[in-house]
Amino acid sequence: MIAAFGKHAAIRLRYLGLLTSLVLLLCFSLPATAQSEDNTQEITDLSDAYTEIEEALAAQTAELDRVLEVGYGGPALGKDITDIAENVATLESRLQDLSAQLINLIKKLNFNPISPFQLIVHKGGKDTPPLMSSARPGDRVYLTADIQHAVLAENTETRLSWVLMMPDGTPSNKLHKSEDSVRMGERATYSFGISTKGMALGTYQMELTHSVVGEPKQHYKTIAEFTLAEVSELKITKMVIDDERSGDMHQSIIPDGAFPYMFAYFEAPGFINRLTADFRVRDLTIRKTIYAKKGIKTIKPDVDQQRFGVVLDPAKVSIISGHEYRFNISLKDDLRGDAVKDTLKTVKEEITFFYGEEPKRITIDKLVISNDAEAAKTLRNIPVSPTVFLTSWYKATKPVGAIDVSFRLTSAKGDETIVEKTIAHANQKDTVLDKVTLPIDAALLTPGAEYRVETSFLIEGMKAVKSTRKFIYAKLAPVDMQQLVKVSGSINTPGQGRSLVNPKKTNPLKLSSKVSFKVPAVHREGMEGTLYWNLDGVRQSVFVLDGSSTNWNYSFDAKSMGSSGSYRAELIHRRSPRSRPQTLYSSDFSVSLPFSAYAFGGDKPLYEPEDVGKKGAKPKRLPEWKGYAWVRDKVGVRVKARDFPVKINVTIKATLKETGQTLISETKSVILAAKEETELEWKLDQAALQFDLGSIFPNFDTKRDLNKTIETKFTVEDDKGYKVDQETTTTHWLYILNGDDDFIKAADTAGNKVGKISPPSLMKGPYTTTLQGLSFYDIKGLNVTMRSKELENWVKAVGARKIREDDEREYFAKTVPLLITLKDSAGKQAVLYWENYTFTAGLPKPQIDNGN
Repeated sequence: MIAAFGKHAAIRLRYLGLLTSLVLLLCFSLPATAQSEDNTQEITDLSDAYTEIEEALAAQTAELDRVLEVGYGGPALGKDITDIAENVATLESRLQDLSAQLINLIKKLNFNPISPFQLIVHKGGKDTPPLMSSARPGDRVYLTADIQHAVLAENTETRLSWVLMMPDGTPSNKLHKSEDSVRMGERATYSFGISTKGMALGTYQMELTHSVVGEPKQHYKTIAEFTLAEVSELKITKMVIDDERSGDMHQSIIPDGAFPYMFAYFEAPGFINRLTADFRVRDLTIRKTIYAKKGIKTIKPDVDQQRFGVVLDPAKVSIISGHEYRFNISLKDDLRGDAVKDTLKTVKEEITFFYGEEPKRITIDKLVISNDAEAAKTLRNIPVSPTVFLTSWYKATKPVGAIDVSFRLTSAKGDETIVEKTIAHANQKDTVLDKVTLPIDAALLTPGAEYRVETSFLIEGMKAVKSTRKFIYAKLAPVDMQQLVKVSGSINTPGQGRSLVNPKKTNPLKLSSKVSFKVPAVHREGMEGTLYWNLDGVRQSVFVLDGSSTNWNYSFDAKSMGSSGSYRAELIHRRSPRSRPQTLYSSDFSVSLPFSAYAFGGDKPLYEPEDVGKKGAKPKRLPEWKGYAWVRDKVGVRVKARDFPVKINVTIKATLKETGQTLISETKSVILAAKEETELEWKLDQAALQFDLGSIFPNFDTKRDLNKTIETKFTVEDDKGYKVDQETTTTHWLYILNGDDDFIKAADTAGNKVGKISPPSLMKGPYTTTLQGLSFYDIKGLNVTMRSKELENWVKAVGARKIREDDEREYFAKTVPLLITLKDSAGKQAVLYWENYTFTAGLPKPQIDNGN
């Protein structure tokens, strides 16, 4: 009997443990969205049944203890124990039924009993710190997961499935495993070890899935990745502030009086032996650098994780309790003398800590408006819902205790206060990111309206921290302006009457035509932005869609388009300055213009196009380069009548830009038949284009004084008032001869011949020439000669310096500017100019009388 009861008791304990976990899990862990009113009632009933069975089993256990304590035996004892065993059997049956009901409820709610978990990568052992960088070929890598065991029905198992994904994304044929079992205890740590010897370089992913066997939807999968690579660059993998020399764990607060040990963990390629390390510590509270050191650090051989660091002695360095500090380090590869590899990129990193007491500090991370109190971001459009939640996510240091958080909800335009409330909130000291939420009755909000939320965090003794954000509640669907806006256009041409604009074809116009568009103004809830007309890409009338614009019509005269023969009219809608414009209507037009006019005689390119940029090639000047005033000696306008005869007046005004002198000011008239074309020309006054460089020598600028710019404006107008303006610019450069090619030098002879000028072929003699800069030169026509008798006087007059001597002569040199001008019989000019012309004079040595 006692053995039989023990059997039932064991069953009871097994089911009680299961039911305890399942009932509590259902009561307290199910998401609120999963608990309908019916489900909630069913959970409550099951919980009550569990409590009743638990109490009954406790009573039977107490009864068994009493019977055994009495100590009687025989039939009486057997009957009492039999009664207790039958009662326990009945309770066992009820427990089995309750278990089945719970499992069915779990299935109905589609509840997943598998808890989320993380997969951590380690190197060298299961208990080593998490891998912060890449692993090396040959390392042993461990992936571990601390898994909370699921509460399951009897005879149900969970499965752990490990699959390693190769760098190419395919699963490994060898590195995988799967195991099914009933996992004992609340939780356990599981691992998968990998030897990377012989594995290819690249990034690997381990997928670990924890699932209920036979229930595909009840699972959780996580992924961790590691990279197998040779170190090819500098990389700081971890920054640590610690109060111990070991420096293995970062502490955000260093106790008052302790020595802050500051370390940078990094990895470096094997060919690096030394680095330059720059350490800096800055007091962020008073914005002052308190420590700076730069020095050479040696790399430890055969160590994957290198470490450099410094320690601050509070007795020697001004480190103040309650202040926040930032530790910066930079590592520079600048100590190698070899050129085998390029210098590696300098790496920098920083980390902050508090010394002594952590001060009170609070920052607002984000302000979220949503239908979900747990939402981490604001939706673009807040849907219609019973409640809208204003949530202010914040970060605060641990000393922060009580916080007064105020919310103020106002209309964005009228500044009308909708809700204003202050919430007393206790800071969660162990939470990195916390939140304060205010629910708002959505009945207070108007769909489509814009609102502003202002939140303020106030801590005693601190300045308030504030944040604002706008949102639109239940934004109305955009109005289809394409369907809403209706446009009709008409063309009115004197003598031809009225015609309708056809948006599918090009509409012909005359200059006297007027185009009018009628657009009935419509106002609908949800309309926003602006409407505007474009004429040939230029914005015209603009209408704001706020109900104030009652006239969207538009008209224009064909004549207002000037010389444009074809163009387009468009009606465009833009919801906001950042949105893309939408064309609601467009129509094309062509205008019968009376004439066309084009100016000529302006600047042309300097060199042949195919020679520009050709490596090693000397650019070739065009035959009619703009630089010769006596080649480009005229300007004009080409005029052509269109479809009908026309009388045209052409007015020209040509001005010399440098002086403002008017070179030409005249009007000419011409009558053209339909399709007839003609050119009207004006000669440029060559006298006005003469260059007088001698008067300013040697103080002239080659970029300024060797060119003259003529600006020419034409006004072409018919007798009906149609007018076209044309402009052209002509730059006249003085013809510059090449000193090497256009000045042929000859060796000194008895006739002291020096050289001859070679003029361009378009210049014709006789020539008038001048020379300035060397007073002992003579120039006549194209010939330049030297008066050697005057060399000695010139050397003395200009103070030429002696550069060398031999047995017979002394040699002197002087660098001076030299200008040679050339003018032909037609007045064409050219110039040879040396800004720095060095002349060397060899003078005979004086004869010494020895008295013989």
